[in-house]
Amino acid sequence: MMSDFEYLQQRLRLHVDLMGRRLEGVSELILAPKIDSIKRIRVHCRQCVVSKVTVNGVEARFEHHDFLSEVVQESYRDWNSFDLFYRGAIVASKEGTLVIEMPPTVRIVDQNDSTVDDEKKSDGDTATDDERDATAVWDSSNHLPPSSTAFAPVVVRIEYTVSNPRGGVRFMLPDALHPERVPHMYTYCGPFGGLCDGARTWMPCRDLLSDKCTFRVELIVPASCVAVCSGRLVGQSLDAHKLHRSFRFVINTKTSCSLVGPFRMHIAEHMPRVAHFCLPDRVADLTTSTQFRDPHFVTFFETYLNARYPFATYSQIFVEDPPVDCQYFAGLSVLNQDILYGPTIIDRAPVSQAIQIKGFIGSWIGGAIGIQSTKHAWVLVGVVGYLFDLYVQSVMGDEAYGYRIQLALDALVMMELLAEGGPPSLMYEDVDVYGEYDPSYMAFLEAKAPLILRMIERKVERKHMQFALQRIVSGTSSNTKQTSPPTTTPDKDDDKEDEDDAMLDGDKDSTPAVSGQTQPLSTWYLLSTVKEVAGACTWIVRGGLPFISVGFWYNRKQTQAELVLEQSLLAGCEKFEGGIKITIVEDSGEYSDLRRVENMRHKWEFACHNKVRKKRRTRQKLDQSDDDYSQQITGTLVVYIVASLGP
Repeated sequence: MMSDFEYLQQRLRLHVDLMGRRLEGVSELILAPKIDSIKRIRVHCRQCVVSKVTVNGVEARFEHHDFLSEVVQESYRDWNSFDLFYRGAIVASKEGTLVIEMPPTVRIVDQNDSTVDDEKKSDGDTATDDERDATAVWDSSNHLPPSSTAFAPVVVRIEYTVSNPRGGVRFMLPDALHPERVPHMYTYCGPFGGLCDGARTWMPCRDLLSDKCTFRVELIVPASCVAVCSGRLVGQSLDAHKLHRSFRFVINTKTSCSLVGPFRMHIAEHMPRVAHFCLPDRVADLTTSTQFRDPHFVTFFETYLNARYPFATYSQIFVEDPPVDCQYFAGLSVLNQDILYGPTIIDRAPVSQAIQIKGFIGSWIGGAIGIQSTKHAWVLVGVVGYLFDLYVQSVMGDEAYGYRIQLALDALVMMELLAEGGPPSLMYEDVDVYGEYDPSYMAFLEAKAPLILRMIERKVERKHMQFALQRIVSGTSSNTKQTSPPTTTPDKDDDKEDEDDAMLDGDKDSTPAVSGQTQPLSTWYLLSTVKEVAGACTWIVRGGLPFISVGFWYNRKQTQAELVLEQSLLAGCEKFEGGIKITIVEDSGEYSDLRRVENMRHKWEFACHNKVRKKRRTRQKLDQSDDDYSQQITGTLVVYIVASLGP
């Protein structure tokens, strides 16, 4: 079982045959056993042809069950049967498809026993950390990472090939429809990685969202090409025949992506830590598209989060026909080259730069922190969108910021009205393959998730929201529930918070948090951090969008404003209960009052602060309309009324 060991490190040596659509690699998995009676080791491996497996240098027997390679026979034409077999194949692939038998001669020993042997091997070794990183890609089997368990690490070496991949890797070569296409290759995955269409399609690994391990990657590519990968480039070399070039990378996070092609690099003078790559025919457009309105966006986010970007550099690579316009990994993002524009085009600059900025934020939050499971994807999307909105407000002003909020609200209302089967839930059910996602779900998340974080910000104040995000990024949150200070909210609010906490109990991490180590994003983790900082929490798990209609009229005889509030609910929505702020704007100023919404319909009366002077009654003229005459003889002190939720 996969739970019998910890995933410490992976080392990969990958030879890329670009024109032959072929990958030939050797993968080393360094595992820390939790028990000494392990008989089998399971890893994820899809569409790879495995030729040899060794455990600690001893050749081992293995079985490869690629359940998803052929779900049903081609003669099947029944959709229900295919769906049944397809879901069965996904469940069977969860615990790994490559089953490796432990050789009888390989023993799992205690960590203390292996430490003595390691000291003997490394006696006299005085290499610096940079030198070790430079040689820690493939040829440093003596330098194993420290084990996180009581047993010594086990090294599993897998030799494999991938030919004509159908997913996970995309070779873009010239064809009849695109004879002028520049050959290049890139890897991709689902929106958040870690599922059946992730890294397992091009290298044997343990492909889980919860894994945190480091990578040592060596890419061997044609001499005319450049290899770009997540992490830090520690060395490159050219072989003796000058046919192939080798690139070595050190990746200290769990997300990885590789790209190979004749890319051209551009680095702006004012952004030395940001590198831009594109194909040779789009260099002029790249230079124009990367001239940001605010060239110091990296500094803005580092100042707001009170932390340095967790990677030495940030790279964005523009490729042809990716699955989505922007997909972010650790230290880089893969973008669609269609968002590039020339110097004579100006209307595409805001859209193009918005995608690039979101790619940078996603590479930080998604690449260095990640999510606990696909159920909590809204937290990642919400944090990325919320930070981008703050950047827009800082650079373009409050009007542009408010316009983005209004566009998101309009889009959300339209999605709620047109949704079939009731409004979609913010927390999507866990899936095993991203193909099960509703196509409209990502657009729904991008519209609603940032608005949820803005609602939390309005309740706890912006500075507390900033402190909470800083704790999440730095990993200093205690990740435990704290007793919140007493508030003046009614008992019903306390009951609802307790009910929401009970609904989120299943999302708590089973392992205690370590100070200074970032925890994967989850709904409970976000809410507990905000509650720890600000002493308040809000409802997240409840779906739906209640529509609230407000109307008022001025009672001249009683000198008061009479307001009526009514809720209308869609199918699947719940009635809103909570506080509402009523602001009455009169000639003499603004006056606010707080009321509580408990029923579907409320009628409130608000006394005006000034009296209306009696006007002399006049007769209605023949050419005067009834509305004008009524307004003439009535007179009112109330200009308008504003009803808003929250403070």
